[in-house]
Amino acid sequence: MRDRPAANRVTKRSRNGPRRANAKTKSVASTSAKRFRNDKSEPDITMSPDSSIVSGIDDETSPLAQPDSSKPPRRRRRASRDRNNTNSSSAQADEHTSAPNSGGIDGRRGSKNQDSDEDDTQRQLSELQQKYSNLEKRFHDLHELAVKKAEQNFELLKTQTNENTRVADELIAQLKEEIAEQSKQIQQVEQLQSQLSARKAEVDALCTQLAETDQSLAQAKSEMKTLYSKLAASRHVEPNSKGSAAGNRTAPGENNLAAQIKEELYADLTGLLVRDVRRVDKEDVFDCIQTGRNGTLHFKLALEDLEAADSYEDAQFAYRPQLDESRDGDLIDVLPDYLTEEITFPRHQASKFYARVIKSLMERVD
Repeated sequence: MRDRPAANRVTKRSRNGPRRANAKTKSVASTSAKRFRNDKSEPDITMSPDSSIVSGIDDETSPLAQPDSSKPPRRRRRASRDRNNTNSSSAQADEHTSAPNSGGIDGRRGSKNQDSDEDDTQRQLSELQQKYSNLEKRFHDLHELAVKKAEQNFELLKTQTNENTRVADELIAQLKEEIAEQSKQIQQVEQLQSQLSARKAEVDALCTQLAETDQSLAQAKSEMKTLYSKLAASRHVEPNSKGSAAGNRTAPGENNLAAQIKEELYADLTGLLVRDVRRVDKEDVFDCIQTGRNGTLHFKLALEDLEAADSYEDAQFAYRPQLDESRDGDLIDVLPDYLTEEITFPRHQASKFYARVIKSLMERVD
């Protein structure tokens, strides 16, 4: 009867020993798994860690992530339960049979099994603790490496960003200066364009005024020459008229006045003044002045004597211009070449000659 408490104590220890070991193993495994999950929940690190550290972490976390893959602890638990059941049944049998020796044998067997289970549990616990310490050490190394790399990258990016910002600010300032300078130049160009437009308008107005002045001057010169020619002709006619009146007192004064009026009318209509008519070397020489828009042409026409000619139409006219380069320079530039030199033409072409003279003196010159 004294062996029963011993058997019972052995049975209880054999029952509780594996359970306590398994409970410790589970608590350590759960703690490691929680820490592993917490480590996984850390923020992602941009830098790639060392491959050896990552492989080591994978190797260490594989047995923790799959704690149920190892079946021996469960088998031992079942074996210990079977042994406990066997011990309990044998203890009950010993109580009924009152066999003191059998109780002692079962107690020794239970203590051996309990010692082996405790050794296995201690060995597994030490292995898990070693793996956990290695894993924790590698985690700290990886975390420190990630922090250092992140700080280095941050400083590098900060330096690059500051440099880029400085360069951009300098470029912006330079562009602003160029824009301001271009704005000033544009304003100056606009002012110069305005001044140029005003100067062009003034020049156009002056050119128009100059053209009008030139035209007025040309007309004044033409009128002056016409008046001068008329004055000269009148001075030349008055003595002749007086002489003719003295020589032929019987001629009425009205005829001379009528002839003078006709001559003046012809001069007003055609612009041709006949200053004098003389007989020189069997030729009738007419001293003429033709006025026009472009000036006054002084010339002489010599008509051949009719007795020397075969017929009236065969009589020849000789044109002899009386031009002075200092006085008639502008007129010489306007006249055609054949009117600036002496020419001869038949009497029946006198109208054509006179038409060309009028055309040369009256046409507007650009």
